[in-house]
Amino acid sequence: MAPLPEGRKWLRQNLPPSCAAWRTVSTVREADPDAIFVQVEALGWGWTQDEQLQAEVAWRLAHTYLAFDLFTGRVDTTHLLWPYLRQHGVTGE
Repeated sequence: MAPLPEGRKWLRQNLPPSCAAWRTVSTVREADPDAIFVQVEALGWGWTQDEQLQAEVAWRLAHTYLAFDLFTGRVDTTHLLWPYLRQHGVTGE
């Protein structure tokens, strides 16, 4: 799989804002469980019918959606990039 752009540097720049946004949403939901949030991202989508490329496409999509997945609390031990994130020093906190 292709590495994420600039590895640790990319993670250091993108994890804090995503995590801060997620904590903000969690705090607001504690105060108002009925709060509605709208998340907008300019994301792309890709696919292939070539079985040899499916893993690469999945990896690239996981990278494309990583900030969104972090913001929405979808990154856990089952996330495709979890091993990569752990390898680059990301913890579960």
